[in-house]
Amino acid sequence: MATLKREQIDGRTYRDLAEAGADIGAFIDSVYNRQRLHSELGYRSPEQFEAAHQAILKQGVGGAALSQGSAPPTPRTPGETNNPAATMQDVSP
Repeated sequence: MATLKREQIDGRTYRDLAEAGADIGAFIDSVYNRQRLHSELGYRSPEQFEAAHQAILKQGVGGAALSQGSAPPTPRTPGETNNPAATMQDVSP
C-alpha cells in the first residue's frame, strides 16, 4: 500500500517487528479506515459514508423504513454488478 508507506512508514525506524506492527495497526485503524478518502465510497471517508448511510436508513426507502438493515448499493454504471462473487470475467466485455 503506497499510502501506508508514504504517510506512515517512510523515514521511521522501529525497534522491532512488534513496534512496527503496533504503529502500522494504529495508523490503519485511526487514519486509513476512518479518515482517508476511498474511491469505492465515492471519494468519501468511511465515516462520511457511514453517516450518509445511517441517514438514509433513518429516512427509509420510499417512505418505508428498512427492516433488514442496509440495502445493497445501486450499480453506478450499466455493466457494474452488485454481486460480490462476480469476477472481472463476468463483468468485462
